[in-house]
Amino acid sequence: MDLSEAAHHEGIDIPVAISTALVQQLAPTPLLSSIGITFEQRVTNLLKLVRAHLKPSGSSGEPIEQQLTLPFMVLQAPVVSEEVLSIIVLVQQGEEGKPVITLTKARDNDDSLL
Repeated sequence: MDLSEAAHHEGIDIPVAISTALVQQLAPTPLLSSIGITFEQRVTNLLKLVRAHLKPSGSSGEPIEQQLTLPFMVLQAPVVSEEVLSIIVLVQQGEEGKPVITLTKARDNDDSLL
């Protein structure tokens, strides 16, 4: 799923994509939706976290390729509880040599990376 427009609003000026698995993890349950928690709010919060951790471009103006693993807390339901997701942020050269960011959920056994 393309998050580039939302990312641009949060100060990230390169394309951002999110994996289907992470979209599913960020989608609030009907109970949480009923109390006002939205997918868009979660994406905005995640993009703010990503922006805060991105390394600036190198001196040549080329983006720095990097892989980050960030903790991101979300509420879960039906029993309202907090869950920490391990989010992998991969910055790399995409097609045409331009940088792209891919957001995905770490495998459950990758939580030790935090």
